[in-house]
Amino acid sequence: MIRVGVLGATGRMGREVCRAVAESGEFALVAAVSPSRVGESIGSIIGHPEVDVRIDDQLDVCLQADTDVVVDFTTPDAVMDNVRWGVEHAVHLVVGTSGVGESEIAEIGRMMEEDGAHVIVVPNFAIGAVLAQRFAEQAARLFPAAEVVELHHDGKADAPSGTSLITARRIANALLALGVDRDDRVAVLMGNRPEAVASIFGITMAGATAVPTSTF
Repeated sequence: MIRVGVLGATGRMGREVCRAVAESGEFALVAAVSPSRVGESIGSIIGHPEVDVRIDDQLDVCLQADTDVVVDFTTPDAVMDNVRWGVEHAVHLVVGTSGVGESEIAEIGRMMEEDGAHVIVVPNFAIGAVLAQRFAEQAARLFPAAEVVELHHDGKADAPSGTSLITARRIANALLALGVDRDDRVAVLMGNRPEAVASIFGITMAGATAVPTSTF
């Protein structure tokens, strides 16, 4: 049975992860980390009182519980410190926290080359969102423009979301696969309309330079 620790365990998504682990039958919830409700039983919070795991505010509780993998649903400000801690201690991580940008992804890649831990960054676990990213990547080869639109509650900690950023990144990668090289100059023949702005954003993410043919 895989032993799982959850960072951000008392947050909305953290509670859902804890509940899913407790109900899986294949995993064991052995550590719950959060700065709030320290000392309480996470089992009681998620409706599984049989899970006798006390909430702690220190990452080292995951080491003490001999976790195999840690799931991070914390905040954009905390996530990279958590990843660095995990890699340093050879703890595998699944990162669901939004706000991990390209520079952070590159840093994670370098850390994994140097140490033995594995890290997977998943901006969105929904099958529909993953399929939408794949479809957007394919559509980029066939359409002259793309627009990424998202809607969230006004208290969301990061904007744009990780899902939007990775969708745009995959569109940019599709442009590169079509032969658009970094530092190329790409003309945008679309006039003054919102789609032109979206096209310029995608071209920029591909590393090329957009050259609008109209005045905005």
